[in-house]
Amino acid sequence: MLKRIAIYICLIVLVMVIVGCSSPTPTATPIPPTATAVPTNTATPLSTSTPTQVPSPTATAVPTNTPTPLPTATFTSTPKPTATSTPATETSVILTDNFDSKCLLTVSDTADRTLGCQGGEYVMTNKVANKLWSAYYPESYDDFVAEFDARVMGANTPVEFGLWFRSTANRAYMLYFFSQGGYGFGVNFNSDWTDLIEAVKSDAVKSGFEKNHVKVIAQGNQIALFANGQHLDTITDTTSPTGRIGFFVWSKDPNGQVAIDNLTVSKINRPLTLPAGKPQAAKPTPMPTIPAGMGGLMVTNFYGNEINYEIGGKLHKIPANGTQIILLAPGKYPFSADIPAKGRAGGTIEIQAGVYTTQAWADR
Repeated sequence: MLKRIAIYICLIVLVMVIVGCSSPTPTATPIPPTATAVPTNTATPLSTSTPTQVPSPTATAVPTNTPTPLPTATFTSTPKPTATSTPATETSVILTDNFDSKCLLTVSDTADRTLGCQGGEYVMTNKVANKLWSAYYPESYDDFVAEFDARVMGANTPVEFGLWFRSTANRAYMLYFFSQGGYGFGVNFNSDWTDLIEAVKSDAVKSGFEKNHVKVIAQGNQIALFANGQHLDTITDTTSPTGRIGFFVWSKDPNGQVAIDNLTVSKINRPLTLPAGKPQAAKPTPMPTIPAGMGGLMVTNFYGNEINYEIGGKLHKIPANGTQIILLAPGKYPFSADIPAKGRAGGTIEIQAGVYTTQAWADR
């Protein structure tokens, strides 16, 4: 054991000797570092900005916008125009009747007459001699335009037909046409008849069974009459300002007929310009008032020769192309007419109290 310890001691000493006999440890001579001049980044001085004294702007006086005063609005009171409603058309249709469905006029069938709608027409038949039958619409009209078609039918006998208008209980206008190709116009007031246009032949009116187109314009006191597009005349009269319209038929012999169709009635929205009236001859003598208990007969002669007309035992001279009024007591009278170059004719006529019965003589 002691031997091992001695060995360890010798080894330790040996090591120490070896280490002590080695080269001398150099003394660290400090080497002063050579100062390599690292270039100093000398900051190039920025150009010194010597502030230039900017002179304070001289305050230039900006002109004050003095507002130009607006002119004072002077309001002149301009009168407003009165709003006048101008109708789009001169006339407006207010009644049409083509007689195709419901009959708006009288429907009647008696021993004396037949009135009613047949085949799209209004047919008026007088079954007895020298009778006048009428049929009216219920409405009244003052200013209007009425148009219709009419044709004579039935027996080969003189027939009168036409239009009543502005008809009331005691006054009415009557435009009448003759199947011989003539017309007339008048007014009845309190049973007094006045011819406004004496019965006259006219080429404007078709004769026989041909259809006539009739037009009447009633505007204030002006009444313009037309047939088949031709102006017959314009009359000024104030007797009847308003009333109903209706149709009538008269025939000298039984079974005289007229057919009416295509009626239109239009109201007048603004004044129409009417054709001037024709120059008038001397005003005809008005029909005399029928005395109480009497009746009247109006005989019209379309021939160019005077007619010797006898009734009630008295002879009357009916002037050529003229009319004569005969007053008689009510009752039935035989009559006869002697027509130069034509012959003689006669029959029986009934006169009614307070009523004028018409009779016309002409070639059909």
